[in-house]
Amino acid sequence: MFSRRRFGAQLVHRLDVEEFRRTLPERLVTIASTADAPADAALALEAIEDQRQLATVAKSSQNDTIRSAALSRVHDTRALGSVARHAAHGSTALDAVLRLGDRTELLN
Repeated sequence: MFSRRRFGAQLVHRLDVEEFRRTLPERLVTIASTADAPADAALALEAIEDQRQLATVAKSSQNDTIRSAALSRVHDTRALGSVARHAAHGSTALDAVLRLGDRTELLN
């Protein structure tokens, strides 16, 4: 027998799961960039695979170890250029510049 209540609960659950999956990458970047505990930031960073998101962490994290770990995983030229141009810390920007194969990316 069809139960509207059960169907409604399943639909809400499915929407919650979809919302979680959609927002998870943003949440991981926030944790990796702003967590007070380096272990929490490192754990969140491990779960990030997207080059743009790794670049965001490299540009914005206050923790030098997390910034360096994020930058070491950035291989995309555009993402490296973004870090070189917009990193909050000069040492991270310089590291990104040194890794850039295409210096014209600095002008973009």
